Amino acid sequence: MHSFDTPPAVARALKRRAKSMQEGTIISYTVMPSHTVGLVELADGSRVLAELLTANPVIGQSLRPRMILRSVNSEGLRIYDVAYEPVVSVAAPKDTLQVRGYIIALSGPVGVGKTTVSALLAKTFPDSVELVRMVTTSPVTRADRNERECLSKEKFAELWKGKKLAAAMKMVVDDEEVWTGYRMRDIEQIWAKGRVPLVVTDVRLLRELSRTLGRRSILSFGLLPPGRSRRSMLSHLLHRLRAQGKATEEQMSGLLKHAVSDLRLLSSQRDLFTDILVNDNLETVTETVQARLQQTR
Repeated sequence: MHSFDTPPAVARALKRRAKSMQEGTIISYTVMPSHTVGLVELADGSRVLAELLTANPVIGQSLRPRMILRSVNSEGLRIYDVAYEPVVSVAAPKDTLQVRGYIIALSGPVGVGKTTVSALLAKTFPDSVELVRMVTTSPVTRADRNERECLSKEKFAELWKGKKLAAAMKMVVDDEEVWTGYRMRDIEQIWAKGRVPLVVTDVRLLRELSRTLGRRSILSFGLLPPGRSRRSMLSHLLHRLRAQGKATEEQMSGLLKHAVSDLRLLSSQRDLFTDILVNDNLETVTETVQARLQQTR
């Protein structure tokens, strides 16, 4: 008798199978050439890796277990496995988004193209997507007024103490402390309109948003510059910053230091992202994000 045929082994296998026969939700997934494998959080809080029986998986999607025939051995013994399929599968219209309760997040180092991608998304889905303005204690230029709102440090601290911020972080810019974040009220007001909030954010703020709203409530996309090494990626960012002409050489030095930190965080915090995309072709990246959003119900 093989060790896996012993009564204890059979009992353990049955126990594992019984445990996996619970409904759950998608935490993350990977698309393979022949199938899709997902990390599923079950009703009891445990997590399993299993095949997903859906062509359009979505983070946070509700699933139910289903036994599938995996193989038949030479003796005619049928081998079954547990896979997961959507509780309800509804195709989303191609010209709208139906992700109530979700937010979209774009993150990546300065100069990678987050603002450009966000503008294209807002233009493509004018009735569905709305940008959430970042609140900051840093001065805001006229060109940034639609994206950022300047608050006094006292007002920002008041919002923080009153737990009215969905996320906040402190950073040092030119030897001065700067606070940035997002008001929960602004996100809720966009939801109330039946639209999807869109944030262009720092990886650290994305982590705070995940803690406040829940990881499954965020469709997050990390953007990377082209390049096979960190050095080549930073070189590409520097070229973009110089082409924009918005920063002095001294300012660009500081921005690149932050970019180094952002690239490290993107690598170490991959669990925060639905997808990480290399922005070597703006049209391709935007189409990929759009396709992902249209899969969401």
